[in-house]
Amino acid sequence: MSRFVPTNLVVAGMLMPNPSVAISRILTNFLVPTIPPLILSQLEKTRLLKNNLKLAVPINFGLITLSLTIALPLAIAAFPQKAVIDPLKLEDTFWNLKDKNGEAIRQVFL
Repeated sequence: MSRFVPTNLVVAGMLMPNPSVAISRILTNFLVPTIPPLILSQLEKTRLLKNNLKLAVPINFGLITLSLTIALPLAIAAFPQKAVIDPLKLEDTFWNLKDKNGEAIRQVFL
């Protein structure tokens, strides 16, 4: 008999080893739905949008784009990813790299 596991539990289990990923997702998903509506509600009180209701949609898209442009890099920068990789697992141009002492480089830090 197969057992059904809810998707949100699977995702939560995958995120547990790396809580920084979960926090960055929360940061991104918090800023985008909250900032544009707050700004748009203030703009709707101005004469510009009261007289031109058709401008509300393009301004809303612009605010969403702007908030994503700001929020996504901030969320990514809050928890930079670090990796140590064997050069042999990269392109062949990295295979024979040597340090300043002439010794082979065995780890590349990304």
